[in-house]
Amino acid sequence: MAELPPIIHPRSGHNDWLTSQELNALTPALLAARVDAIQSFIAEHAGETERLRRPADAVMEALRKTGIFYHFVPKRYGGFEYGLVDLVNEVLPIGEACTSTAWVTSFCIQHNFLAAQLPIVGQDEIFGATPYTIAPGTGAPPAKVTQVEGGYRVSGLIKYASGIMHADWVQVVGALVSDSDKPRMRFFMLPANEVKVLDTWYVDGLAGTGSNDILLENIFIPERRSVDFDDLLAGRGFGAREYVNPLYRVPVDILLNISSSAPGIGAARGIVKHFRDLVIKKAVPGPDGRPIPKLTWQMRLAEAELASHTAEMLLRQAASDTEAAVVNSQVVSAESRIRIRSRIAYAVDLARRAVRIISDGAGSSAHLLSSPIQRVMRDMNMLTSHRVYEKDSALELWGQVLTDSASAGSVRHHSAQQVRPPQTDAAAAGTSGAIAEAAVARQSPV
Repeated sequence: MAELPPIIHPRSGHNDWLTSQELNALTPALLAARVDAIQSFIAEHAGETERLRRPADAVMEALRKTGIFYHFVPKRYGGFEYGLVDLVNEVLPIGEACTSTAWVTSFCIQHNFLAAQLPIVGQDEIFGATPYTIAPGTGAPPAKVTQVEGGYRVSGLIKYASGIMHADWVQVVGALVSDSDKPRMRFFMLPANEVKVLDTWYVDGLAGTGSNDILLENIFIPERRSVDFDDLLAGRGFGAREYVNPLYRVPVDILLNISSSAPGIGAARGIVKHFRDLVIKKAVPGPDGRPIPKLTWQMRLAEAELASHTAEMLLRQAASDTEAAVVNSQVVSAESRIRIRSRIAYAVDLARRAVRIISDGAGSSAHLLSSPIQRVMRDMNMLTSHRVYEKDSALELWGQVLTDSASAGSVRHHSAQQVRPPQTDAAAAGTSGAIAEAAVARQSPV
């Protein structure tokens, strides 16, 4: 067996939870305003975050103090149960300041949604130990699972654990080998101190996410902290059945698309603002003393702003349309899910294009390591390598829908099955974070 990379330890110890009084005073608008207020602080630490290869401790502390990680926690445990549009409002400003920090923050917010899909006794344990979780989610490749009395034994070397460097819990997907031909996939949560974190995250983009590999060595996970993965894909998680709030019936593959695209679209928005300031700063005084910006820079600024603005509009439309569907107890159809996936993939491509337009025309200074332009360009190249944003695949499938040529096999994994939560009907399916790699692959035409 090859020698393992060095083992490193997450920086998860903290007790800066908000008081009940502080939580009761917050609203979605106030939470977004609190995030806006620390945007410049996050930006000041963006270079440090990249050098550390994880979010700066001071930044994570500031984010925790805003209350942002309570976003998807059920009210039963003191959380907010805020929606998708609220999530966009919170993550975009962080993306403007630091793509890596926004990536980790968005996923760790979202993974509290997954924790809320476990059996209630498991939720009691998790949210009883900590009011919210900082938990990476990964299933690439899936862990090996063996069923034992009272739970499961889980082993595996798993990649891309974004957020692991500040984690208190870990989420993984594993394959349960059985007598049938096809392994059953299961979702698990376990304390972060039960895994080994391997120092593997040496990359040229999103370098500050700390997305190191994790090693699970025959770890016992009780039944209460596990749920059938196909139940998650079909919208039969315990949260979808237990909670009245339609939030918990949002298809989780759509939630993934929205939450993981917001950091990149925010980053593009931030670089457009940065370039606008640069264009004005370097403008040459005209005959009347008024500054005259460089014409080609003005044109690039205009094109980049249109691209980033369009990307943001597509993202916000996806969030609001999904919310409206579940609030009205509608089943999110296969066609709707494919449409949202294709629009999000296109939006992220537009965001990268906006940054590229600026990078290509901003001159040599844009490539100084002190410039946010070069850092965000690398971040966007890395972000768009995520399988969720495989634009050609997403657009091919949407084109098949538009021309009525999609086969049943092409769309079968986008079909939302109805579930019966308290007081209403709705549907949800999918999963989240790096966990969704397997789900997205299964959605693609074979």
